[in-house]
Amino acid sequence: MTEKRRLTILVTRPRSESEVFALTLAMRGHDAVQAPLLDIVPDETASVDLDGVQALLFTSINGVRSFARVSTARGVPAYCVGDATAQAARDMGFRDVHSAGGDVVALANLVRMNLAPSEGALLHVSGSAVAGDLAGDLGGDRYDVRRVQLYRQDTARDLPDAAAEALKSGTLDAVTFFSPRTAATFVQLVRKADLLDSLKNISAVGLSQAALDAARVEGAHWKSERAASQPAEAALLEVIDVLAAEMPHDAPKPEAFKIETQMPEPKPAAKRPAIGAIAVALVVGVAGAFAFTYWQTHMMPSESATALRAIDLRLAAIDRRLTALENKPAPAPVVMAAPAAAPVDLSPLEQRLASLEQRPAADPALADTIARLTQENRELAQTLATIRSEAQTIREGGERDRADVKRAEFLLAVGQLRDAALAGRGFASELTVVRGLAPESAASLLQQLDARASGVETRAALARRFPAIANAVVAAARVEAASDTPILAEALERVQKFLSIRRVGEVDGDSATARVARAEARLAVEDLPGALAALDPAGPAWLAPAAEWMEAARARLAIEAVLQRLASGG
Repeated sequence: MTEKRRLTILVTRPRSESEVFALTLAMRGHDAVQAPLLDIVPDETASVDLDGVQALLFTSINGVRSFARVSTARGVPAYCVGDATAQAARDMGFRDVHSAGGDVVALANLVRMNLAPSEGALLHVSGSAVAGDLAGDLGGDRYDVRRVQLYRQDTARDLPDAAAEALKSGTLDAVTFFSPRTAATFVQLVRKADLLDSLKNISAVGLSQAALDAARVEGAHWKSERAASQPAEAALLEVIDVLAAEMPHDAPKPEAFKIETQMPEPKPAAKRPAIGAIAVALVVGVAGAFAFTYWQTHMMPSESATALRAIDLRLAAIDRRLTALENKPAPAPVVMAAPAAAPVDLSPLEQRLASLEQRPAADPALADTIARLTQENRELAQTLATIRSEAQTIREGGERDRADVKRAEFLLAVGQLRDAALAGRGFASELTVVRGLAPESAASLLQQLDARASGVETRAALARRFPAIANAVVAAARVEAASDTPILAEALERVQKFLSIRRVGEVDGDSATARVARAEARLAVEDLPGALAALDPAGPAWLAPAAEWMEAARARLAIEAVLQRLASGG
């Protein structure tokens, strides 16, 4: 087998997807430099009207997440552009999900095969920019396609520092592009930074040929251009594997695991109206009392309920599948052996041959008798050959059956392991069962679970205790800022025991209040990778109260990535 070199790959996906993809690359032995060029900004004032709508059309994962933020409807059929988007819809609680497994053209064809224009309108959930002309394509066949914009995609204004440093140092082997817009933005920013010449030693890897075409501008000369065989993440990873196998091994990298993150600077957010009171704070030892109230729309309790409902529905579906497997009668052990050949009594033939041998040679019937016996012998040989062939077929079929049974047992055990891990319970016993049934290819994945077999904190638990972490971080930052004035610092410490006031929402800046506000906003929409990205890098001393929480969040994301790989067969 050809040894694969570890590559350094620049990831340009939006922040909500870049963290998981970087972990996937790390598990395949590659280093990821994260430099998202698009920032997904939800439209806090948007709403959806499902009156007369027969199905939803989703062309991105962000569309699914944005819809789940503004609507609790999960009974409407969801038609998705690809498998990743379809899985996101199932995770959010949709029950009737269809995947086109390709691009917008494939999605339009899937709609034509399954839906009639007369049955109602189609609601296309999208952002401010869309790929292809879904409404125009289906409109030609008299479909009523309504588009609702629930978020916008803000492009970076400058090349992220992590990308610029990697280009200047010459450490990059490849850049991944998941959309033409991202590819076009990247080369424009590279040109702006006067770094086009650095692309000559880097390969461009695109989810589609259209993405690669967008990465071609005058002066941009790539080392190579590689397009995935189909618009799916798995196909793009196969391209990266091929590229790694082709790379020379004369320049080993010093680190075995590295994920760097550089998020684009967000644009100033428009003011949003407050919709309720959030807190009344008291200060003991300070004369008087005052009230401070506000409420941001992204913190609505209904959104948390929606996310929890999606998780409950997914777990319920897994439970039903496991129950069905457990109640199914186990197949009887298949023990195949070649059937013994039927006993053949040759004594009558021997007697007849002996009798013929004693006859005079001139007997006219001798030749006919010998010919008849010869034919009977050939037929007997053919019968024995047929029996042996049938026995071999039965034996091979039994081996296939045993392999199928073993795979079913492995997947069932993985499901039980996944249930325990997602619930935050210890899973040492489940891991032992899985290891006994797993193929050799899954050994490295299982080793990654050993250190966390005692249990990993759930996403819900992490989200519940984050407000206390956020308060501690803001308090530490305020005390640090007042450290030059001891009396003021001591007063702040006393006041903060009784009062905690901080901003929430998509707040600009790199201050403690801005970071924890952005992290809390992303936790409200079940975006744990985005929450981590908002807190990173962990340089300031005042971020120390969040260190343990951040480590627990990284452990949760890592274990989920491993479980997903195991569920796909290892």
